[in-house]
Amino acid sequence: MTQIKELEKALLTELSEHVGQYGFDTKVKGQSFYKQMPFGRLAFHLSFIKHKTDVDVTVDLAVRFDELEELVHEYENRLSKAQRKGTFSLGVELGNLSEGRQKRWTVGSFEDVEPVAQSIKNSFVAIGLPYLEKYSDLRTALEVLSGDDRAAWLHSPFHDARAKRALGLAFLLGDREQFSQLAAAKTDFLKSRNDFGLTSFVGFREALENRFKRNAA
Repeated sequence: MTQIKELEKALLTELSEHVGQYGFDTKVKGQSFYKQMPFGRLAFHLSFIKHKTDVDVTVDLAVRFDELEELVHEYENRLSKAQRKGTFSLGVELGNLSEGRQKRWTVGSFEDVEPVAQSIKNSFVAIGLPYLEKYSDLRTALEVLSGDDRAAWLHSPFHDARAKRALGLAFLLGDREQFSQLAAAKTDFLKSRNDFGLTSFVGFREALENRFKRNAA
């Protein structure tokens, strides 16, 4: 497994040069590269699936809206302060986004590193960057998180988390009509699934409803 670790490190080093061209920090942190934005940050994350003689690589993309994440965590006590800073508002695995199934690259030797890094970069530029740009917009993010079909699951698979962030976005945008619609629809959806996060969502919903009332007073 020592060589596998070295292959992973080599791939990340090779990719750092590529992502730096697009404003991402070239210093890898936890297998991720980050780009700071006025509203929060973007993430380009690699996951490694280790085998005896090689390693498969998948790529995930994510967008964090600081104000939204802080709002959600204000009414949750599950995570530490450090963990709260590491959450993201929505994201997707690159293969599921582009091909409807997971996409893997395989690195079995140091000769594979450069071509695999180039292939990942090409996919990142063609598919990943447009995704990150598109969903860096609050309204566009709200649109996709408002859904509860499988297309919406791709961007936020946990139903209670998706419900909170959709509702939080409507609140931050001051869209009372959509907020009311989402409050009812998301509650009904979570109830229909007997979702474990229903109680937490209802508490979040009621807190935001009260804040809307106070702001209107």
